[in-house]
Amino acid sequence: MCFWNIQAGTPHTDTQCRQCTGCEGQNLLSACTLDRDDLCALCDTPTDFDMHAERFVVTNCERQCIDGFVRNQRTNVCEGCSHQCPPGEYFGTDRSNCTYCSKCAPKPAHAIWDTRSDRTDCVWQCDLQYQIINGVCERKDAVFDLDLVDINRQLECVPGDTLYNFECTSCYDTTHIDPQDLPLEEQQHKTWDWTFECSWSCYHALNLIALNFY
Repeated sequence: MCFWNIQAGTPHTDTQCRQCTGCEGQNLLSACTLDRDDLCALCDTPTDFDMHAERFVVTNCERQCIDGFVRNQRTNVCEGCSHQCPPGEYFGTDRSNCTYCSKCAPKPAHAIWDTRSDRTDCVWQCDLQYQIINGVCERKDAVFDLDLVDINRQLECVPGDTLYNFECTSCYDTTHIDPQDLPLEEQQHKTWDWTFECSWSCYHALNLIALNFY
């Protein structure tokens, strides 16, 4: 297929290569060649064509619903649609009407579907206290050596944040962490530091220990 053609020069202009115009949304009668541009024709408009809900696409007058509309395969009408599939379902390629949804691939055990209104379909996260490892949700464990140098972890969030409602949130701002279980924030990097999400440890090298006052 040719994508450029040669436009002959004139007494006032040089011969030049010109990109083929294409026939998107029209009927392609003759494809572009080196010495001739694409030859297109307007599409014949069927009596049931709704110019406010559909359009012609590609180069053979194929009909396609515009954004915000879905074709009802039974009536062949593009229907206005703002439907959102429930969590765990999505709009498949075989969608037959506005509200038709397909099942997502199963999520692993201890996982929950994203339920936010602006979600991407079929997105899930591991439930609280679980982390994703090799595609499955396993219970979280904080593992660190005695010198607090090597911290082995696989996290969705950086230390000091926790995954809450599909967002990384400060451990001080979540509702499922008791503030009394956390150290004074202004003492971080002085007497203590985060080890794993909302788990923390005193600087043992300074002979510090954790004390709780209730």
